[in-house]
Amino acid sequence: MKSVDAEKELLVIEAVDTASSNTLVLSENLTTENVTSIVVFSTVEADILALKISSQDIGAAAASHTHVSTGAVSIPASGWKNDNNASYPYYCDLSISGAAASDRVDLNIVSSSIDIAVACGLCPLTEAFSGKVRLRAKKVPTAAISAEYWIMKK
Repeated sequence: MKSVDAEKELLVIEAVDTASSNTLVLSENLTTENVTSIVVFSTVEADILALKISSQDIGAAAASHTHVSTGAVSIPASGWKNDNNASYPYYCDLSISGAAASDRVDLNIVSSSIDIAVACGLCPLTEAFSGKVRLRAKKVPTAAISAEYWIMKK
């Protein structure tokens, strides 16, 4: 089954049967004009389903964003504030030159920092503001977290 969530700019492909359930989600991070991919789902019983995904399937999500900048950032273990947000009560604002409130800022944690990010419950979503990005967590990290960011302009 294939569906497009235009509001969240996602293509969701699901292979569901009585033996397995697999989901692949693609987002607007795929910014090439022509995207074609072969995706193979397999189960323990070796049942295989192959899907061909084209740029038409991804739709206008990729075309509606322009990649602006990338960079490395260190998420500190100090300077976090608490605003009593029920799910992620702690937040940290990182200065990122060129960021605007209308941007999407994606963050990838460097592999050497994944355990720290998981332990503090770092939220997978970011909030963009003019000149900064806000990160949220369930608790303050015990050490700095190394990450890379991508700014996407709409």
